[in-house]
Amino acid sequence: MFTHEEYIWAWIVYLLGAAACMGVFLYLTRKIAWREVRDVLRIGAGVFMLVPWYSSEGGGYLSPAWIACILEGMFEGPGAFWRAGTPLIIALIGALVLSSAVYLFLWLRIRRAA
Repeated sequence: MFTHEEYIWAWIVYLLGAAACMGVFLYLTRKIAWREVRDVLRIGAGVFMLVPWYSSEGGGYLSPAWIACILEGMFEGPGAFWRAGTPLIIALIGALVLSSAVYLFLWLRIRRAA
């Protein structure tokens, strides 16, 4: 399959591409008036792109979970989608709940001070 060096290079290229996509997403979301919504969307996009999961069931290599979800769903059937889809959805929900809780706490603290 891949050597360890090719695997590292693939992740480097993917992370550079993800950074470029996040830059474009930051640019596209700059005009959203509500800062909290804008930041939660940005955090969700970052988590979506960066959560890793195992490439194969017995393998030791990691790949982006969303890519594993799509490929397994297409080639192995809808049931295989959930092998990498479950951790991806849990990570997304966790990040969105945590970031929303932080903004709720900040909003309550500002409101109490005023």
